[in-house]
Amino acid sequence: MALPAESRAYIDGLVEHYVSEAASYRRLAESFCGAQDEDAAVGMIAGCVYSAFLQHCRDGGSPPRLEDVNEAASLVRARIPDMRRALRGA
Repeated sequence: MALPAESRAYIDGLVEHYVSEAASYRRLAESFCGAQDEDAAVGMIAGCVYSAFLQHCRDGGSPPRLEDVNEAASLVRARIPDMRRALRGA
């Protein structure tokens, strides 16, 4: 069974939100890594999206199934180029 359309849209919206705040995540990564580190910033954005998705599932009253988590991870991975573009433009 595929991830419900509502959950897919939720993940997309999360990515859009965090991408819009790319400059903040770039600065946060710089403060942790001591230099501009795009990979760290991408990881922070992806981690925030993933964490929010898991919370969304818990708030819905059911734990996420492994296949849902895997599909969510695929959706986030597919948006990494968008995250990188936003970080480079931030």
